[in-house]
Amino acid sequence: MAAGSRRPQMLMCYLCGREFGSTSLPIHIPQCEKKWLAQEARKPKAEQKQLPKRPERLNEALAAGGVASKAGFNEEMYTSWEQDVLEKCPWCGRTFTPTAMK
Repeated sequence: MAAGSRRPQMLMCYLCGREFGSTSLPIHIPQCEKKWLAQEARKPKAEQKQLPKRPERLNEALAAGGVASKAGFNEEMYTSWEQDVLEKCPWCGRTFTPTAMK
């Protein structure tokens, strides 16, 4: 990377925690939601979780085509991901992705 150049600011997905460009995120979100629902449908009924509600700020960003504060947006998406997607270990209390807990 050249001196003085910075990594572009990306936007975080509230479901998978990955980062995307502002034009890619609106394409990714519906695909990620479909993947979530498909993965949950393969689980026994008792273990299935509902699709987490989209954070309000995400809906606003998708409708407006971007966000004013990427850092604030990402913080909100991270909080949603951490609370709604990650699972807490019953022994140590750390959080993990659902696949890592298996």
